[in-house]
Amino acid sequence: MTLDANGRAQNIKASIEKYATDNLVTSEGLTLALEGQPFESDDVTEWVQENILGIGGGYFGKTIKEDYSFLGTENGEVFTTEDDFWFVVEPYTSYTPVSALIVPILLNFNIFVDKTATTRINRHYELRDIVLNYFKVDSTIPLYDFYNNDFEYSIQEMKVRDIITDRVIPDVNYVQYTLTIDLEWTEMWT
Repeated sequence: MTLDANGRAQNIKASIEKYATDNLVTSEGLTLALEGQPFESDDVTEWVQENILGIGGGYFGKTIKEDYSFLGTENGEVFTTEDDFWFVVEPYTSYTPVSALIVPILLNFNIFVDKTATTRINRHYELRDIVLNYFKVDSTIPLYDFYNNDFEYSIQEMKVRDIITDRVIPDVNYVQYTLTIDLEWTEMWT
């Protein structure tokens, strides 16, 4: 079995980074520390840190069999009459046999505000609201095929299912806030 673009974790990571950078940095002007990339906090007084805490533990899987016992429709939806469960598997519009699993992603944002550099005691809440505006429940994040260098067209979407953690974290030097977001994505392989 081979992972296709919809099954590659690197596409998840890169797509989340693109979405966060496009919205939080480019649109909102925030400083963003991306997981795995060098970041020096000495030069800034506030920033948002992104981390993927986990990918996996899928909760649904179906195989679309060679005999097409689970059929795709012309718009890319896959469904079964057994349980009326369906999900979108976008590039598979011609009844391509595929296995799929809906996989949860735990995405975390830590927000830091230097206590000595701000006069607004609610600044961490302002930053929380900005971040959460782009990661509200039921919002979607485009998934791109970075593996094949396709940054222009979305191959499917990740969906925000829930906000797991939404609270202040006590810290000596910083006012800190944390948001943990539960996303889902349809991992596919052929």
